[in-house]
Amino acid sequence: MYLKKIKNFLFPTLAALAIIYAAAVPFTSYQSPVFEAEQIQGAIAQLPIELSTIPVLLADAKQFETEAVAVLAYDLGSKTVLYEKNAEEPWPTASLAKMMTSLVALNLLEMEDVIVVEESDTNVANPRMGLVVGEQVTVKTLLSGMIIASANDAAYALARGTTGSRQQFVGLMNALAERFGMRRSAFSDPAGFDGENQYSSPQDILTLTLEFLERAELSDISATKTLTVTSVDHVRTHWLETTNRLLAEDLAFGVKTGYTEAALGNLVALFEDPAGNKIVTVVMGSYERERDSKQLADWIFESYEFADPIVSRTLDYSTSFNKYGLIKYNSQN
Repeated sequence: MYLKKIKNFLFPTLAALAIIYAAAVPFTSYQSPVFEAEQIQGAIAQLPIELSTIPVLLADAKQFETEAVAVLAYDLGSKTVLYEKNAEEPWPTASLAKMMTSLVALNLLEMEDVIVVEESDTNVANPRMGLVVGEQVTVKTLLSGMIIASANDAAYALARGTTGSRQQFVGLMNALAERFGMRRSAFSDPAGFDGENQYSSPQDILTLTLEFLERAELSDISATKTLTVTSVDHVRTHWLETTNRLLAEDLAFGVKTGYTEAALGNLVALFEDPAGNKIVTVVMGSYERERDSKQLADWIFESYEFADPIVSRTLDYSTSFNKYGLIKYNSQN
């Protein structure tokens, strides 16, 4: 009771005294604090200034042209689409589907889980890593074979070993695609073979790629040029070499290739310029997927002015396309 009376008296009294004091002190007597340049820069860097970090298309930039059917380029720093051509048009995925196969498998299995290879896993067209019936391999080994060498036997063994059947696994691929918001995609094969219900758009493939890159173990595998893996008992050895020529030539840092007769050449690539700016390119329906991807990346880095990397690093770098959305800016069709 007494404490309440004291509070009711004290707080209004202090507030009144503060007002009287403020009125009595001349305004000119107030001195603004002196900040060091580093303090100012640090304070500015904490402000929500994402719009100022969007790359700006230079006024004298040339028009970019490509023969690929569908293309998209995306800046990881600002989460911005910098170029697109038929980006929402469905196209056969080819082995780009193996990124989805990887994510489904890792949602249910651990990297060191062991899968025994069956005959149905090996009865598949090239490329293969050379698995044999009865061989015991870890999930990590199968992921490596599937991502680095685009091995179809690895994809089939992983799918069957995860759910018990390829058909059930495909169902989970489509369920995860729906969860990611990939509305122009359908999957019918874990390896990505052509089919009526095996397609995606560059925009959806970008969504898938960003989810894929969030998994460090998958991102690291996709950046691997060559690797030797063995069966659990170390009896059998498999030599893996990347199918991405850009990666082999130190021109890119991942992530996945694809090719079928219907799809032609597909390639998702991760590029970084000397200043540390990173972009993802998606090229689908190309006769020269590495050439088209490299030309697109070169054009992006030459034609856009990127933000100061110091400012860019203050942003939230969560890259999930469907969670955080896209900013379309100065894109060409």
